Amino acid sequence: FAQYRHDSDEPNTLSDDFLSEILQDSLGMLWIGTGSVLDRLDPTTGKFTHYQHDPSDPTSLSENNYVYAFLEDSEGVLWVAAHGGGLNRFDRETETFSRYFHDPNDPRSLIHNDIWEIVQRRDGKLWLGTGGGLDLFDPETSRFTHYRNDPANPSSLSFNFVGPIIEDENGVTWFGTVGGGLDKLDPKTGVFAHFREKEGLPSDMIMMFVQDERGDFWLTTPNGLSRFDPRTETFDNYDRT
Repeated sequence: FAQYRHDSDEPNTLSDDFLSEILQDSLGMLWIGTGSVLDRLDPTTGKFTHYQHDPSDPTSLSENNYVYAFLEDSEGVLWVAAHGGGLNRFDRETETFSRYFHDPNDPRSLIHNDIWEIVQRRDGKLWLGTGGGLDLFDPETSRFTHYRNDPANPSSLSFNFVGPIIEDENGVTWFGTVGGGLDKLDPKTGVFAHFREKEGLPSDMIMMFVQDERGDFWLTTPNGLSRFDPRTETFDNYDRT
């Protein structure tokens, strides 16, 4: 193993030993979210480049905080979400960031500044799972479309804390919520279907999920592992017993 650690006497090292997220981009660079700033590592040279928030520079990273989500989209654009810092778009040529924040006075702005997941749809739009609802962001128009839980509407989003997101081969999008179970969005009707504990899920708190080659979803929860068959809409659960 080659180890990389922060050294306060050497600027060309990891900026922090607490790491929250990592992504290798199409150019081979490693983007590393730390507990303080954003790092980029060139594996061929071992050189680190640090990106941090500068209050006097509106083109710097929006926040010096944990980076919880990265995405390199189909156009090679890097999107970064720092805790409490909204959405950042990185321009590789100028080494600058464009920022998108929640503005309580602007209903067209980002729904919430805590973003936990970024996933690109087939049409190029971005799903943003946040701590205050779900957003669909169009990079071409910079327009956000909001989805929130409405207690009066059983077909709305089940819970406003949205984490992992998967778009399946049929164009159906699945959302793991931290409190409302698993949601499925019908792309034609805009209606959400919900799969919770009463449908067999071991917990309504979904921490992570992946889809296997067979098309089944594997979900991690505080109460064990669950396999969901989207064809039969049934769960098989695995725990210590």
